[in-house]
Amino acid sequence: MAFFRNVILVAFVVVFIAFGCRSVAQENKERLSAAELQDDLEQFRGIIESKHPQLYRFNSAEYFDSLFEAAENSFHDDMKIEDAFPHFSKIIASIGCGHSQISIPQWFWANKESGYFPFQVHIANEALFITSSLTDDNNLSPASEISEINGQPAIEILNQLRSYTPGDGLWNSRRDWFIVQYFPWRIAAMFNFPNDYQITFKRPDSDSSENVTIEAARYNQLRSPSSTGKDFELKTDLEGKTALLRIRTFGYYDHVDAFKEYMDDAFMKIRNSKADNLILDLRGNSGGDPHCSTHLFSYLIPKPLPYFGEKFFGYQKYADPLPVFENRFKGKLYVLIDGGCFSTTGHFIGLLKYHNLATFVGQESGATYTCNDASMEFSLKHSGFNGRIAQRTYYTAVEGISWSEGIQPDHLLIPSAMDVIEGKDAVLDSSLQIIHNSYRR
Repeated sequence: MAFFRNVILVAFVVVFIAFGCRSVAQENKERLSAAELQDDLEQFRGIIESKHPQLYRFNSAEYFDSLFEAAENSFHDDMKIEDAFPHFSKIIASIGCGHSQISIPQWFWANKESGYFPFQVHIANEALFITSSLTDDNNLSPASEISEINGQPAIEILNQLRSYTPGDGLWNSRRDWFIVQYFPWRIAAMFNFPNDYQITFKRPDSDSSENVTIEAARYNQLRSPSSTGKDFELKTDLEGKTALLRIRTFGYYDHVDAFKEYMDDAFMKIRNSKADNLILDLRGNSGGDPHCSTHLFSYLIPKPLPYFGEKFFGYQKYADPLPVFENRFKGKLYVLIDGGCFSTTGHFIGLLKYHNLATFVGQESGATYTCNDASMEFSLKHSGFNGRIAQRTYYTAVEGISWSEGIQPDHLLIPSAMDVIEGKDAVLDSSLQIIHNSYRR
């Protein structure tokens, strides 16, 4: 929705990462006094307590009191902002709202020329695996499992990162999705930008642990998460009379007509192909404009159905039953999901799940039928920590779906590290196999 516009940029304001953020603080200060930090904390507390509509949905007021008290007790004069920041990020992450975030200013990262973790990673089954190296100093085989970093167990590192990372509810699919993208930055901040890293690991063909010291990566060696392809992709010639429609974003706020035109053309082609099965790939789709997702919804429903559970401002008509489009898909629908499915995408797949309109394949989504947004931007006076705080709750017309977990797949499929390294789409392959098996029954 229009209030969801900035969710497409959330990767740039996630905890510890701020490529797209600017501080409005009067000066860039790497160290602050206890009084300055206390002043920022009081400003921060006032913002979240006065603005967020569901501040205590997942954690109690007493729990938040304990977090603020811990922050106050940790402050001291001449304190580095990177030492103070985790307290602020843990507080906002504890809300359980992925649309509410805080970030450290961009200039902080530009001043840190080295000290970054030299590998990209993959998370699977509560473990960390190497997928690629950022430097030439590489003694670790791809798909090696990391057991420890600088003497700290990998699972403890993962859980600590989760506690500082915003996401809806208290489940981890969205948090893990972000951690993977920004792991080199996050580890650098956690270990205070060391010159090198001591890594304990197991090679993919061995049960024995090895230790290696790897030189840290430099800032100019980091890779910003890149687009995985075009916003839309349609294939109508897959085996088993199957069509594939990939939609990587609903974020066409200023180009809604273009989105609708593409969908109209796509479903005309799907109909002409006489496909019996449609795979709708929404993995990594962080949401966007309900004016787009509602249009797609009308191509997938068998009868008029409402989208929103209330006449929200700007979207009042979507609380009434949506029309069924002439070229709606009438076959079997398979939807691919993961932790990247967020915001409007959570609304959309929550409706599909509620009405039993699809078979879901992949991993738990990062959002569900309800979320908070209409977010207000803020910047703290002394530190320049900046972010967003949600101010309103939006929910779709469903009942009986849990708000404390993401949309669960009917067929759970977690890609392996080797799948990622080799560029193998195990989730899509699994979907095609499910369709193939359905013809054999």
